[in-house]
Amino acid sequence: MELRTLHYFTVVAQELNITRAAEKLNMSQPPLSNQIKALEEELGVQLFIRGKRHLELTEEGGLLLRRAVQIQELICSFAMDAKIVRRKKSYVVYLKEGSQIVDILNVMEAHVSLMELENVRILKEMRNTVNRKVNCETANINKTVSAAVRQMENITYLRDTIGFEKLPEGLEEVALARLSPPMTPWQWMISAFMKSSPD
Repeated sequence: MELRTLHYFTVVAQELNITRAAEKLNMSQPPLSNQIKALEEELGVQLFIRGKRHLELTEEGGLLLRRAVQIQELICSFAMDAKIVRRKKSYVVYLKEGSQIVDILNVMEAHVSLMELENVRILKEMRNTVNRKVNCETANINKTVSAAVRQMENITYLRDTIGFEKLPEGLEEVALARLSPPMTPWQWMISAFMKSSPD
């Protein structure tokens, strides 16, 4: 059960008329009727006695209305998007957002639980950050290796098709330097080439 469904029920219970409630909720009548029927099925009780032109709350409907209004007012006063789910024979109000759980624990003055939750969140966030950085580094290494392999293939293709002797002198030396120690970084080769070049 969601707070939205409780809100629909509350409006219908206050209006005691599906058509007026649907107008107030800015929705059509059939989906609203389906929501109310689904809620009755979920709870396993009849919430309304249906007449030709109006509805009447049953005892269970009146009880749910009081509880729904209390829950909605309480949750809405803290601007939290709470949901309600059935667990065995009872209902549980729950929050999914971590920040909202932290806020509600703070309001409830459950500071030990709040600190435990924050520790779990910090640990999870750190793991995610480390994983992102490792993935980024791995991607960069893969790109670097792929670029180096392509360079070697292109230089080998030039050597085998037209030969290095047809290249300009400086380019020929760079190609030979790149082929001789294939694992040498470009920065080292450029600095070595600059030192060997006449001024």
